[in-house]
Amino acid sequence: MTVDVNITQITNELPSEWSQLLFEDYLYIMNNLTEDGVSNQYMILNRLTGLELDVLHSIPYVYLNPMLNKIRFVYTLYVPTGKEKSTLNLKDYKEIVYDDFVTTIQSQNLLTDLPTIIKVMSKDPLTIEQINKMNVKDLQEGFFLYRKKLKKSLKRSVHSMKRQILKEKVMKFFHLQEKDKNKSLKLEIE
Repeated sequence: MTVDVNITQITNELPSEWSQLLFEDYLYIMNNLTEDGVSNQYMILNRLTGLELDVLHSIPYVYLNPMLNKIRFVYTLYVPTGKEKSTLNLKDYKEIVYDDFVTTIQSQNLLTDLPTIIKVMSKDPLTIEQINKMNVKDLQEGFFLYRKKLKKSLKRSVHSMKRQILKEKVMKFFHLQEKDKNKSLKLEIE
């Protein structure tokens, strides 16, 4: 079988960093990884180039190797820094309604649920399809910043609740002491 493939063009069009990889491609790759490294390489190239597996298997190694080198970043973990800007326009923690908060904390699988979480946390009306077409770096940075804001909000809520509980305990303590005083006064009068 002969297939006319422009290897140079295909190699140039491959993503070489997280900001070039669509989230839907990343999700597909992560959900289809196996224990076999060679199969994973072909699966990733198949997904990112659109070339059939039999075509990929027929490409000489000297041409395949530059393609594999270009996608090498996929084998590393992207760690958000919190310093990068995200194009996501996420709600401030004060704008998060309870239902949205519950949606985010009930996530069973952060990777597959990330588009849903981003959708409910976005100020802009985004569809799951639009979110899946965003790049991995932007989504990860946006979600990292959202988590950071949410942690601050939760700390404030916990602190506020602790103050309220303490206030109630103090009031209850003084109320009980007042009742005890009244009882002892009644006993002395009698």
